[in-house]
Amino acid sequence: MKKYKDVTKQYFEDATPKKGNIDFDKNFNKQKYKKEVSNALIIHSTFGGDIFLVRPDNLDYKNSDYIWNDELRELKSVSSAKALDSAVRKGLRQIQYYEGGIIIDIGSLNIPTNEITEIVFNRLNRYKDKDLSIDIIIIKEKEITKVIRV
Repeated sequence: MKKYKDVTKQYFEDATPKKGNIDFDKNFNKQKYKKEVSNALIIHSTFGGDIFLVRPDNLDYKNSDYIWNDELRELKSVSSAKALDSAVRKGLRQIQYYEGGIIIDIGSLNIPTNEITEIVFNRLNRYKDKDLSIDIIIIKEKEITKVIRV
């Protein structure tokens, strides 16, 4: 069984809020991808770093929404516990060959953080690549609530 580690405290201790740059892929449509832009701003204002928002049709980075500090990150927005499980599964497939992680925006979904962690952990334990090492950032109501490393 795969183990996970809560690295939220480490992320906040290492943070340099608002330091670094947010850049956009050529012809990135900020209006169409407001959710991606909004979450990039949350990450940047909380942890800092260099964030590059990838245009979805950019085949060089087709498996990610962001490059954050040279690591690919995939954003998933969910509206239910079942959708959370599915989002993690899809996110894992998208980043399976790269360093990085998944950013999960649960919006105002009323699921306790421990239940979210359990759903994520259960999905990771069913994932075929047991050696995968990633960080999963959970955003709830525009605030980062937890970072899990597996």
